Amino acid sequence: NVFLRSKEQMQDLVASGNLAFDQVPLVEIDGMKLVQSGPTALYLAQKYGFWPEDPKEQYTTGAVFASAADSRACLGPFPFHGDKDKVSAEAEA
Repeated sequence: NVFLRSKEQMQDLVASGNLAFDQVPLVEIDGMKLVQSGPTALYLAQKYGFWPEDPKEQYTTGAVFASAADSRACLGPFPFHGDKDKVSAEAEA
């Protein structure tokens, strides 16, 4: 795992050309560079046997995943800076 700690690290990663749509998180597996969290989670779940075979169970599992994604949407983008005052100002805007 590599965790980005600065805006410069993100810029370097974007410049490397490894990010589709310039998005993180990035999962490198099986010769692929996966960046979309939904399809990435589905790929990993299927690969490692966590995705159900029964269509009804697939629906339920997918609905739970989608609900979790919906609840995260209100958190907004993560600020890649350490300026707490700026974070507060952006949150209030």
